[in-house]
Amino acid sequence: MAEYDADIEDQEEEAEGKPAWMIWAIRSGVFIGLVVAAFAVSRFVLYPMYKQAKLKNMNSVAQLARMGDVFHLKDLTVNPLATNGRRFVVAEYALEAHNPEVIKELQNREPQIRDEFIRYLRQHTATQILDLNFQEESKKELTQMVNDLLYSGDIDSMYYTKLILQ
Repeated sequence: MAEYDADIEDQEEEAEGKPAWMIWAIRSGVFIGLVVAAFAVSRFVLYPMYKQAKLKNMNSVAQLARMGDVFHLKDLTVNPLATNGRRFVVAEYALEAHNPEVIKELQNREPQIRDEFIRYLRQHTATQILDLNFQEESKKELTQMVNDLLYSGDIDSMYYTKLILQ
């Protein structure tokens, strides 16, 4: 405790040696320097980073809002599982990609893609296909199947353009 009191007395003696206005001026100068430094960092470092991130986000949102190129897979006619040929499904799909290379690859690999879609539809019963959840679940599964086949990129979205069960 005695050491602490001695330190305080030393500081008071040092402070007494300088005029009060000088101590106040030094503290004010340090404060103003910190304010200027904070402004400079925010203006010349943080704000440009924020602006760039915001612009990047706007570009990605705009790209998602823009419809990409579309590859149409038409006239898939399939007998569902366990129907003995008495029922059939007619389906058509639109596969969307923002990368034109993906569309070219889809065109070149259409027979493989058709085969995958036909195989997928044949593995499901008419009751499953009529289920309301089938369309959403099948979109996810078929999109994954197509993306696994592609080497130039991925499709962004898949849409049913026709789904008829007779």
